[in-house]
Amino acid sequence: MTTEYLLHREMEHVLAALTPSNRLVCRVCLQTGLRVGDVVSLRTEQLRRQFWVVEAKTKKRRRVNLTDDLLEAIRDQAGEVWAFPGTKPGHHRTRQA
Repeated sequence: MTTEYLLHREMEHVLAALTPSNRLVCRVCLQTGLRVGDVVSLRTEQLRRQFWVVEAKTKKRRRVNLTDDLLEAIRDQAGEVWAFPGTKPGHHRTRQA
């Protein structure tokens, strides 16, 4: 099985086609290597330059690093409890969203 990688400019085209909120989720996934479900379930209180996450699928604990501009973008749209708030009050975004 062979794998073809996307070039940086091709990835920018893919991200440009997404809505701003989905683009931000994808940027976090790409930078951190976390799965979408782990990214959308981040809590606002966790948001720092470096923090620990327990992955939902593997139950492994890992340290996550965010750049300053990405951290600021997440904080700008974060809710009171969830970094990616959902449409239902008190719930985070679903990975299907």
